[in-house]
Amino acid sequence: MSLEIISTSITVQAKETVNENTIKYAWNFIEGGLPQAINFNVQRGIVGGDNPFTGNNVISGAYYPENGKYDVQNNNFIDGDLTLYQSILTTCQSIVTDVQTRG
Repeated sequence: MSLEIISTSITVQAKETVNENTIKYAWNFIEGGLPQAINFNVQRGIVGGDNPFTGNNVISGAYYPENGKYDVQNNNFIDGDLTLYQSILTTCQSIVTDVQTRG
């Protein structure tokens, strides 16, 4: 067999909890390169928390490492969301740094 691997793509899914919100991230990248986009969505609440988990996506968007664009859509803005936006951006930038470090 003379199969030649041209590239390897890695898909990553992750989640974190920030201020009683569940944030899910997903991104793809090719070894040695940056993700084209880091997609995210926010669900209000956490399972077993004081703020009941609904499972509804209320904030979604993407961070584009190549040009630094940060795109956010919010279907239900509440106090504290601006702080949440900053936390998401910081996490996305940390993901990029981690990918760069691992090469």
